[in-house]
Amino acid sequence: MNAKRILLADDNESVRKSVGFYLKAKNFEVEYARDGEEALQRLDTFRPEIIILDIKMPKMNGIAFIKEIQEREDMKDVPIIVITAVTNLNSDIEIGDKKIKVVQKPFSLDQLLKEVYYAANC
Repeated sequence: MNAKRILLADDNESVRKSVGFYLKAKNFEVEYARDGEEALQRLDTFRPEIIILDIKMPKMNGIAFIKEIQEREDMKDVPIIVITAVTNLNSDIEIGDKKIKVVQKPFSLDQLLKEVYYAANC
């Protein structure tokens, strides 16, 4: 089976490193971005099958990023998992016609992996 491609966008370097290392150890291919703007740039050369992103990021936050990619035909069906410390987002959300899975920080890597497997239909 080919490795599923994940775009991981979070302004916290330790989150990027720990989540990315863990997912790579589970045979996922991971590309990183520090914010929504950089994540959009990554989409020029990297086609993720799953997107994991934080809500609160500089330059372009997660909500703005999600709205932006909903306009793209090639990205509108890509599953999105939001990882966030925003306390009023404690359940799944809808943005436009897209259902978004929310995982509250702090989270266990196993908890996140469960959601990634679900999104990847593994």
